[in-house]
Amino acid sequence: MSQPLHHVLFNRNTWRGSNTSKEIRENPWLKVPLDTLSHTALHRAVSVVPLPDRHTIQRVASDFMPVRGDYLASMEALIESIDKSSLHHRTQPLERDLACLAMRAIELQMPFVAEGLDL
Repeated sequence: MSQPLHHVLFNRNTWRGSNTSKEIRENPWLKVPLDTLSHTALHRAVSVVPLPDRHTIQRVASDFMPVRGDYLASMEALIESIDKSSLHHRTQPLERDLACLAMRAIELQMPFVAEGLDL
């Protein structure tokens, strides 16, 4: 029986709005098999992962390297990629703030993922 998957990047409509953000969202190492209790608790604690601006997302798509076989390490790699991408010299302060919110939302999910991984 297959396990329900949690998409680290949500909500679906927002993150599937462009091919680039959709491609990142659909990465298999960002689709985590979570037990139901942890999944429910995660969504109570984190209501959304804001979508960074399109230029940051394009840089993330080029830079992000998931860690095969390790969901938590892949989440950390994504945070690092967003951070690096948002430090581009053309990134405006508001765009940097949005990227920081996205990184924080991913970071807040990590304890739930660590507890609820159902492999």
